[in-house]
Amino acid sequence: MEHEHKEHWDRYQEIGYQISYCRKRMKMTQEEMAEKLNVSRQHIGAIEAPNVNRKISLDLIFDIADLFGVEPKFFLEYQKLPMIKKTEDGVVLEKVEEKPRKKKSVKR
Repeated sequence: MEHEHKEHWDRYQEIGYQISYCRKRMKMTQEEMAEKLNVSRQHIGAIEAPNVNRKISLDLIFDIADLFGVEPKFFLEYQKLPMIKKTEDGVVLEKVEEKPRKKKSVKR
């Protein structure tokens, strides 16, 4: 059962990157963000940290989205920010820009 959930860690990590991106764009510290959300700074730090596998509730995603004035789906759409490839042990290999998808032309 434990193995089944490991496939989601990359997704939680990407959500953390999105949250960190928004927080920094708003020029907000983890402490300030945590205070506004009524959670600990350590919890925010763990969510944003690429080497910590911290789950996040939908309630907290909704609260963070409200705080930053974005739709909750923003945190689940990973193509908006540069992606980072890592090995299984968390080592960053390279930053990779997500390429826009090409529209398929329809031949008639």
